[in-house]
Amino acid sequence: MDENGSIDISVVDLTYAAFLLPPLIALINQKSWRKEYKGLVFFAVCIVYSTFVVILRGEVNWHDWRNVVIQVFAATTAAYSWFWGPTRLGSRIEDATSVTHPPPPTEGALFDPGPGTEIIDPNRPARDGTTRAVQ
Repeated sequence: MDENGSIDISVVDLTYAAFLLPPLIALINQKSWRKEYKGLVFFAVCIVYSTFVVILRGEVNWHDWRNVVIQVFAATTAAYSWFWGPTRLGSRIEDATSVTHPPPPTEGALFDPGPGTEIIDPNRPARDGTTRAVQ
């Protein structure tokens, strides 16, 4: 706290916000979400972190909390714009942690044998010209 009784957010708190919140936000966000939802998650994480800092540093009041939210939001946005965005680390984390649904099975296929696997068709002759015996 400073001499006026308001909370002075430290550089360490802002550094934590700048370099720890963007990867945390990328872990929460899903690749398929719209930008608006991702922005809401970004803002919500900043609010939760700011509330934690205000509670940890001293007495909670509206003025202090509002100032900390603004500073944390600015620090996190700047770090994302200048570091996390250009390096695409946030996008890579988001891609790796997004929940995806498996594609629907192909009509009539029970399994996908993968590339390079020959599927034996008893109605077609083998590559060497011989016929296959089906039991």
